[in-house]
Amino acid sequence: MFIANNRLFGCCYKLSRDTEQPQVLCLELAYFPSDTKALWGIPDSREAVQPCRQWGIPGLGRSRAEICLLPPEPGLCQDPVTRYYYDRYTQTCRAFRFGGCGGNANQFATWEACDEACWMIREVPKICRFEVSKNKCGKSSAEYFFDLKTMRCEKFTTGGCPYNMNRFPDEASCMNFCASKKMPSFCYSPRDGGSCFANETRYYFNMRRKACEDFNYTGCGGNDNNFSYLKDCQRVCEKGTYDFEKIVDSQKG
Repeated sequence: MFIANNRLFGCCYKLSRDTEQPQVLCLELAYFPSDTKALWGIPDSREAVQPCRQWGIPGLGRSRAEICLLPPEPGLCQDPVTRYYYDRYTQTCRAFRFGGCGGNANQFATWEACDEACWMIREVPKICRFEVSKNKCGKSSAEYFFDLKTMRCEKFTTGGCPYNMNRFPDEASCMNFCASKKMPSFCYSPRDGGSCFANETRYYFNMRRKACEDFNYTGCGGNDNNFSYLKDCQRVCEKGTYDFEKIVDSQKG
């Protein structure tokens, strides 16, 4: 990724500089070090504007959550360096030794780059972080598991293995146990100034800082992480208690 005259070149040419949430296809190369780009044959020129997925790097073209949930891969070469990966089981970025080539997209040059890429994955109870086992140990049955990629409970056919901990008899019990109850999902949405031309002061919840902050809203578009009053933002997203209809009515008035 290259920045010049406020433009982006390379496969990340569609990435907006004024966003807190990188575009999916550009995520990997935004944090890939130059030596790794060279090893994968990624063009180091401003004319390289193909989609990332055309370069054949494992993980490219996946969603951000899918990338961060890939297992750590040491790679194929014997020139080890320290890299960082997102660990789904501890829900933190951790160091590992990368061999210098190969591997997958869940490897970052610094802890900060890893955290920047994966911080939006919400913390959930430990058993909700485990992958689903597809092994067959007995009678199959339809159950639900919590999917970290979608942050939803998904239906699957279990093979009856007792060590498969991320399993629930129905969607309701799965969501009640695993889904965050502290705040509505729109509090996790990135700041979005909208698509018109007004200049209004609004407030949004900044997940990185765990606090409500002001921003300029252009008057239309955007998302629901947008409050007319600081106190409403704090009540909904910082304290996790809200009456959404009451807040909507207050903003209309």
